[in-house]
Amino acid sequence: MTRKTWLFIGASGRIGRMLMAHWRQEPPKGMRIVAQSRHSQETDVLVWSPLGGANALLAWIDHHGPVDGMFVFSGVTPAPLAKLSDNATLAEACLSAAHVANIPTVLLATSSAVYGAGNGTAMRETAPLQPANDYGRAKVAAEAVCAGWRANGTDVTCLRIGNVIGADALLLNAENASVASPLRLDVFADGHGPRRSYIGPATLARVLAKLASSEQLPESLNIAAPMPVTMQSLISEVKVPWVGTAAPATAHQNITLDCSLLANFFSFVPSASDPKTMIAEWQGLKDQE
Repeated sequence: MTRKTWLFIGASGRIGRMLMAHWRQEPPKGMRIVAQSRHSQETDVLVWSPLGGANALLAWIDHHGPVDGMFVFSGVTPAPLAKLSDNATLAEACLSAAHVANIPTVLLATSSAVYGAGNGTAMRETAPLQPANDYGRAKVAAEAVCAGWRANGTDVTCLRIGNVIGADALLLNAENASVASPLRLDVFADGHGPRRSYIGPATLARVLAKLASSEQLPESLNIAAPMPVTMQSLISEVKVPWVGTAAPATAHQNITLDCSLLANFFSFVPSASDPKTMIAEWQGLKDQE
């Protein structure tokens, strides 16, 4: 059986490194996933800067053969002086290059941040896009770029990804927590903390491989484990010092995704929503990145 070739754009990012590490350990059946980097000496890497045009991509295809699909995880995350508008620019560059290179399918990572905080109930793909910050607005702009290319015949699905274990602010901050400087977590009137939609990196890798082999994907798709988790449950698994503080009136306890549409394409094992399993997935990949 001929393997399908998929490019992974953004392989050097925080999520990309974990995904590529998993795929090295557990190569998807019937697929070859090629990492993209702007600078690399490795022979099995696509060296290409999307903002520089499609020529390097076309040259790679001329040498290595046609490409069946492209994962686009290249983007700009919130940080001081970050140019968040580049999220739409990168989406445009990648989709334009895919069109020129005759790559038929693109799965482009946006974010659950496109929904904003919601109303406390799990948000479906049909929920209104009401981003609450500049990052969410930048991802909405990237989705608008996708809509334009979709209207021109490109098969592109926007992946509205929730929190990925090991690439989220909570666990990144937890790595720096200490007895002298414990992690602080909002606690609400019911005595519980925030509840969010998460997914382990190994599970995310398996989801992406399955979606790449699926037919007739929707225009947008929520990506997270089926059941949301509390942040306290994650912190208890990494065993770092933390203290609860009264949640301000502006805080939102439940910001979660409804992933019933995703269930039509991927069958989750029950442990995929278990905090212990999620943390173990991350810890198993940390040294392999």
